[in-house]
Amino acid sequence: MENNLRININDFYVLRVLQAFQYDLRASKALELISQQLTDDLFNYIEPSFFEYNFLVFKTFDDRVILPENLSVNITMNKIDLLYKNNDVIIQVFDDKKVLLWENIDYLDLFNHDDVLIYKYFETKESFFAKKQEIEISQKSGSQFSNEFSELEEQLNNYKLHKIRHSSCPLFNDAWNCDKRIFFKGGGKDIPEKFMQESLHNFLKDMSIFKGEFGQLESTREHNLDAAKPVDIIVRWEKSNRIALIEIKWLGKSIHDNEFKSTHNNARAVEGYVQLKDYFELAKKDYPYKIIKCYLVVLDGRRWKTNESTVSIKHDYGMHYANQEIVLEEEKMFHKQYKNFAEPIRMFAEPICS
Repeated sequence: MENNLRININDFYVLRVLQAFQYDLRASKALELISQQLTDDLFNYIEPSFFEYNFLVFKTFDDRVILPENLSVNITMNKIDLLYKNNDVIIQVFDDKKVLLWENIDYLDLFNHDDVLIYKYFETKESFFAKKQEIEISQKSGSQFSNEFSELEEQLNNYKLHKIRHSSCPLFNDAWNCDKRIFFKGGGKDIPEKFMQESLHNFLKDMSIFKGEFGQLESTREHNLDAAKPVDIIVRWEKSNRIALIEIKWLGKSIHDNEFKSTHNNARAVEGYVQLKDYFELAKKDYPYKIIKCYLVVLDGRRWKTNESTVSIKHDYGMHYANQEIVLEEEKMFHKQYKNFAEPIRMFAEPICS
């Protein structure tokens, strides 16, 4: 087997594929080629988690064409058409990098051939088929070959648990008015927002998953979105055409000189989600050939039964909102209407209770 196989040979599914073909070198080459095409090319135009139909990529060992060639389209130099597909897609790849595409045809005969390796993605299930054996690919979420968004979501969850819950991030900790973490700071331009934006921006910027240009924390307006206020964070990946839009909202109260400056509750989060929808509509126009996903991050510092003189808080009052998720009206549940929207991610920041 060649040393330049692009996938980790320790992955169980790789071994099972090769075992099914009795370690035939042609199977190794087919597995390498399909993996390379998916990772470096095809999944730059189709985001599998957005795609609602069958998506198949196959390789015959001798490069013969099995399906009716007269019904195919050669997309070797024009894969951008994949962005707009909304039905079953079947693709054959070749040693010379040629790519043929069929749509909505009967492809079941493919599974009867012993010298064909087939990759299939449908409804989050990802498999290889080798000699009539279905070999599922094990992964936590998303695709083994296209995981930009799932990796970002994993990092956002890490940020929630390890940086926000106990205000372990020094930048985010600076947003609090006192060390008991009851109220946020107020009394200045973009206070406490700037601390929160800088916190998440720096956390993501340090992640090794982002190899290319990282979206600006500031001044995205002039070269990204034609909006009155720029989206808080834009993440771009160097080797794929993904873009993530991240809007940050905070809940709770800000105080300055013993006076409340702002009070934000559930309605503030809903407002942020609607605002993100506007950003999405603008981004689709600015980036027609990009795959976009939108994230609302809600930093929740709500405390129960507080007033301007509160300097300590009981556990029941401080943790009252710990498990109270964002409530959305049905028409504003964009994550159920659009594949491009994640459900709002609420991150509760715990106070130090007396």
